[in-house]
Amino acid sequence: MNHKFRIIFLCFTAIFFVACNSRQYYTPEITEGEIEPLRISSALKTANRNGITLESGQILTADGILEFPILPKQCSFLNQKDDLSIAVCEEGKKSTQANLVIFDTQQNELFSASYEHRPLAATLDKDLLALVLADNTLIIQNIKNRQTLFSQKESSVMTFTSITASPVFTRDLIVFPLLDGALMIVDKRNYKIVRKIPVGNDENFNNVSFLDLYNNRLIAATKSRMITVSPEFVNTYDVNLRQILVLSDRIYLFTAEGEVLLSDFDLNIKKRIKFPFAHFLGVNFGTDIYILEKRGYLIALNPDFVEFRTYKIPGGIDLPVFGAKKALYFGQSYIKIN
Repeated sequence: MNHKFRIIFLCFTAIFFVACNSRQYYTPEITEGEIEPLRISSALKTANRNGITLESGQILTADGILEFPILPKQCSFLNQKDDLSIAVCEEGKKSTQANLVIFDTQQNELFSASYEHRPLAATLDKDLLALVLADNTLIIQNIKNRQTLFSQKESSVMTFTSITASPVFTRDLIVFPLLDGALMIVDKRNYKIVRKIPVGNDENFNNVSFLDLYNNRLIAATKSRMITVSPEFVNTYDVNLRQILVLSDRIYLFTAEGEVLLSDFDLNIKKRIKFPFAHFLGVNFGTDIYILEKRGYLIALNPDFVEFRTYKIPGGIDLPVFGAKKALYFGQSYIKIN
């Protein structure tokens, strides 16, 4: 080995080990003790914004683990409407096609259709099914007569996050979250495009990962931008998002930098608190805001940021993570919250 190469190699090695050794992690000054997680009968398999498919085929939603339906092995949960569950069922590992199936609680298939590209998000409103496919095609179908009422191909994207938002129905409109970082608003009466609203502007992983309607406001986000839409205004806030929690008149933003921000619906930041080097994996709410941290901690934060408590979770946190009714689920475990 010549001296020049050796020097470069040694410098690179030194930089590598310094970088590794200088990596910092969330380390609370005080912990209130340990919380021993409870076990569930089946591990969590696949996750989306609306719920999780268990290895057993059961579905975990915000209401807890459903008794029925039990999804076939090749199927994953997408969304729920009343007693109906929407699932996507793969046709094969090498195929880009997939079936979308709607099950009732008696395990009956009420609707099934095949698409050239995998359905990533779906919402049902009475007989109307709104879909977003993996090639960024938007579809509205009537599940009774199987008629396609609307189909719009948007720009294809190469990368998007594993969590995508679902379409939202209002009284007169259908709002689609796009994979290229925008909202498409369609009139529910004539299926004409009303408006397209940009949300994010990143080159990669720019899909809309959060979309919902609260107090007559659309709230949407990509991984780096939050917007709220009212009839009069569109408010924006740039932030490196990990998690979002919306409660009545306030929005909590959990950032990649370990901060929790409290904002109003106009995205004015009212309060903020930082947990240095924290990596937020999941959130839920009860009497406090509960946050799961990557290295195996549960943070119980007062809703007004007056105080917080930190607990250690033995064994750490396995993915995926999901907040359900009075519980936080992870791996094959869960902890109860008040």
